[in-house]
Amino acid sequence: MNKFKIGLLIAILLIEILISIALSSSNPFIDEGQYIAYAYYTSRGELPYRDFFAPHPPGTMYLWGTVFAILNNQVLTITIILLLFEVLTSIILFFFFRKLFNDQMAVFTVAGYILLTVILKLFGIQINPIVIFFLLLSTYLIYVYFPQKDNIKAVQK
Repeated sequence: MNKFKIGLLIAILLIEILISIALSSSNPFIDEGQYIAYAYYTSRGELPYRDFFAPHPPGTMYLWGTVFAILNNQVLTITIILLLFEVLTSIILFFFFRKLFNDQMAVFTVAGYILLTVILKLFGIQINPIVIFFLLLSTYLIYVYFPQKDNIKAVQK
């Protein structure tokens, strides 16, 4: 991969970060208040499902609570975590589509993903980048580490 494509990818990721920060301060998403409450409760040592109701898996709440406690109860904690996972998702998308197709397709895919998230954020809709990140990561790892039929037969035994 040449320097131009690396620079283009970094520029796209920086644009994603700047747009996400601008939109998060002006247009909070629907569940942001709940996420902040979950982070606050778990940072105080309360347990989900026992001390408070939460419809989400506990791993994300513990992640939010830990970062919330580290950043001294900053409201931007949720925005920072979601932004971090959006960037990580973009990077995984890039490497996955680069392996499947080529560098150009990978850059277009990342740009399309960022465009989709920006459009949804404009309407106040936040997709969960944590779930998307781990879904893409697992799919990428399966694709990378089980490319041959012999490996798949070994797993099926």
